[in-house]
Amino acid sequence: MSPAPHEPRLRIGIDTGGTFTDVVCVDSGSGAMRVTKVASTPANPAIGLVRGVRAILEAAGGSPAEVAGLAHGTTVATNALLQGPISGLGLIVTAGFRHLLEIARQSVPVGYGNSYFWVKPERIVPLHFVREVGGRLNFRGEEIRPLDEASVHAAAHFFRSQGVRSVGVCLIHSYANPAHERRVAEIFAHDYPDCTLSLSCAVLPEYREYERAVTTLVDAFVKPHMERYLNRVHDELGPGLQHKPFLVAGFPDVVALDAGGTSTDLCLIEGGKPHVTNGGAVGAYPVRIPMIDIKTIGTGGGSIAWISREGHLKVGPRSAGAEPGPMCYPNGGAEPTITDANLVLGRIPPALIGGGVALDAARSREGLASLAKRLPGAMSVEQLAHGIIEIGNWNQANAIRQMTIQRGIDPRGFALLAFGGAGPAQSPAVMDLLGMSACIVPRDPGNLSAFGLLAVNWRTDRIVTKVMHEDAIDLATVASLYADLEKDAVDSLVRDGIDPARIRVAREADIRYAGQSMEVRVAAPAGPVDAAFLAALIDAFHAAHLRTFGYNYAGEQKIELVNFCVSAFGLIERPDIPKLAARGASTPARKSVRPVYFDGAFRDTPVYDRAVLPTGFRLEGPAVVEEFGSTTVVFPAQYLDVDAHGILIVRSAPAKSEGVR
Repeated sequence: MSPAPHEPRLRIGIDTGGTFTDVVCVDSGSGAMRVTKVASTPANPAIGLVRGVRAILEAAGGSPAEVAGLAHGTTVATNALLQGPISGLGLIVTAGFRHLLEIARQSVPVGYGNSYFWVKPERIVPLHFVREVGGRLNFRGEEIRPLDEASVHAAAHFFRSQGVRSVGVCLIHSYANPAHERRVAEIFAHDYPDCTLSLSCAVLPEYREYERAVTTLVDAFVKPHMERYLNRVHDELGPGLQHKPFLVAGFPDVVALDAGGTSTDLCLIEGGKPHVTNGGAVGAYPVRIPMIDIKTIGTGGGSIAWISREGHLKVGPRSAGAEPGPMCYPNGGAEPTITDANLVLGRIPPALIGGGVALDAARSREGLASLAKRLPGAMSVEQLAHGIIEIGNWNQANAIRQMTIQRGIDPRGFALLAFGGAGPAQSPAVMDLLGMSACIVPRDPGNLSAFGLLAVNWRTDRIVTKVMHEDAIDLATVASLYADLEKDAVDSLVRDGIDPARIRVAREADIRYAGQSMEVRVAAPAGPVDAAFLAALIDAFHAAHLRTFGYNYAGEQKIELVNFCVSAFGLIERPDIPKLAARGASTPARKSVRPVYFDGAFRDTPVYDRAVLPTGFRLEGPAVVEEFGSTTVVFPAQYLDVDAHGILIVRSAPAKSEGVR
């Protein structure tokens, strides 16, 4: 039964990018989906968000009263960290640990060879803003010395006098006992109530002081930014929408490639599941929380082509962004970009976003010609444009190689899932560079990330450290730890409005062989925590160690339980992807024919509107398929098939031509 006309039935997903804000609206009654894009507003991203919401409601013929909820993906927090400067941040540590951030870790990032070439990143907090407080716990959480409250009062007064408004608290072994950090928070609430405080016992109750400290400081730093941003969003949405629920947050083996205007995000998906890491980073700062293992490179449609001091042509990571945008945009910038290169080669239409953004090809040519004069070899505009795109393609291909070949995975057994506004125009060429099996272009690829916000379950994660040797595992303690974590995680989702009947909980554990310094995370059985539970958990660890490292010590060496982890999922009603309606056996009409540059020359190339391509249709390359928000290029010696859901699948012909496209 369909909802009543004004009953909340519309779910809206919003993905704010550096260039465009993508919006998707799904009608839970009919299953209808609409998409739109609006220009992002970097000075105040909330303005672009609200413009997009209003535009999608107008297109759907809906009103704010019919909105059931909004889901939003934003990079406000990460951009604040990456773009800097980081200031006004303080740290409280246990006496004797003032240089915790400076000592950090001895490991050198991959690619530097040795420490001679690597310079440690600057501290997230300068040394003079690190305050020590007395008191000490041991690793079991037992108090060795009581908290010196006088030193805490002194720290609060110091930070207030210095105008430090965000402070992270990371006391030694607080993961085992939060009492000292909780008392610090009580004192600050009295002495300096305007201070934003983050406690490591709440942010990351896990051992390893350095990672715990940095993660806590990142939390303290982004809190004010997110608070300001969400307040702006709340104000801009207005009375009709500001009280709606607001969530900020075939081929089983694929590499997902999301190429937008500013950057490209890559993720390896095996068996339908993305790789997850708890050792990620935001820029130079390690953030030890569970996250999808995504590699981001500075290659997008707005990536600027420039010449290095050595005279080499470079593409990115600098981007024209939304303001001013590529040279071809109205009021665009002064430097050519990948979008300008694609335009002069005829691979993208003369107007984007359904004709909403008219492009100036003449200005793109002027910019490329000016850049070509500064390079040796008397390059033509087309040769330079082709070279810019090839650099972008190889940047993406090399990033995929790092995610696959360097991990012992053969990318030729994978398909490339291409989305984002700039992805499908180049991804079929990237597919060929790596010999991948296919390039998949989903419906509305330019808005797929926003759609994903409406198709993913809610999730919250909890973790706690409690080291137990195999000979001293207390099953009652393990059961109690999991019970507490599960209750905390479920309560969090209930507070977010999730029906308890739709919540599922999964357990995990970090385990190592006694004497090792690093752990392997494995799934832990559900049900009673008994001898069978423990045996299954240990067997899972041995199997995971063998799978990860190629060997294990099953039956030879004891293990240690280190961290106990719980993930709670709020299950949603995922929107259905309808199949295409049958269109008969007629061949779809071409939209137009235009010259497109392939293999060193322009070729008259058919252009199709994606909306008219029927199920089962095969299109031989070269060809261009246009739609709102994106363009798919089928290169020579490639072909495209349309599946039952309207998904485009590009493959190389069996006797494909050799060489770079």
